[in-house]
Amino acid sequence: MKTLKLKLAGREYDVEPLRAKASEEWRGKLKDKLGEFGIADVMGAAALDITNGGGVSRVIAGVMAMVVQAPRAALDLIALYAPQIEADKDAIFEEAYDVDIIAAFSEVVKTAIPLDSMRQLLSGLTAPKTTKK
Repeated sequence: MKTLKLKLAGREYDVEPLRAKASEEWRGKLKDKLGEFGIADVMGAAALDITNGGGVSRVIAGVMAMVVQAPRAALDLIALYAPQIEADKDAIFEEAYDVDIIAAFSEVVKTAIPLDSMRQLLSGLTAPKTTKK
């Protein structure tokens, strides 16, 4: 698998993609972090009762908290994925732009959650052929 090149605060980090088990554990930490923001409610939006103002306001509050804290949360998750970044995390947070942290996080997420590969797989599948009776 190709090494990730993460650019943060003028530094470039070569990050080896995690193996399946470690990646699964990291995705669990991602889910936990999203849960802290109430984003688990968004993930279950189909069950969200929009007639209940409390449910909607919890989701909005979670999204707002995530927006405010996104760069710090993203950097924490990057450091969990790439331990070599942990030592520089405070300096990165002080020197990097939010957009750069989110861009690096995006690269980690694309590697840990290969949705594009899954989409390609699913788009290649066709309905089974049936026989006429």
